[in-house]
Amino acid sequence: MAQSGIPVAAQRAVLPLFDQVLVDIGDEQSIAADLSTFSAHMLNLKSILATATAESLVLVDEVGTGTAPEEGAALAVALLEEFRAKGCLVLATTHHDRLKAYASAAQGVLNGAVEFDDVNLRPTYRLMVGVPGGSSGIAIARRLGLSEEIIERARALLHRNRAKQRI
Repeated sequence: MAQSGIPVAAQRAVLPLFDQVLVDIGDEQSIAADLSTFSAHMLNLKSILATATAESLVLVDEVGTGTAPEEGAALAVALLEEFRAKGCLVLATTHHDRLKAYASAAQGVLNGAVEFDDVNLRPTYRLMVGVPGGSSGIAIARRLGLSEEIIERARALLHRNRAKQRI
């Protein structure tokens, strides 16, 4: 914001100047180019890695999605480690628990979440630094009118999967 001349909402701020802002947001899939959502993101991230410097800001939305969750999360961690090795400042969003665990354990990496009102099922837009965010997919699906039968089945499957993971 500061580099674009937009006032920063703070009493005092020390802000870096970036040589470039590199972004992977959205979905660039293409049937004509034989490009899946995942492939499009990987190609974009490959390009970002090639041009990023220690003075770059890298913004990545839902890193590691579009493929098997285990593989996507593993690739996301490897990519984030590579950006860290380059010294980039990275802001990455995710729903992958493995990435949240990585951010909790890795030195120089910090979790953050937008507070969520569980009663009204809406974000409050308050940033909580140091806290991994949760997901409310089943509750939101219910609010959007998915049948109660499906909601209950999803909850049962979720609980069963969590129990298996603890064994």
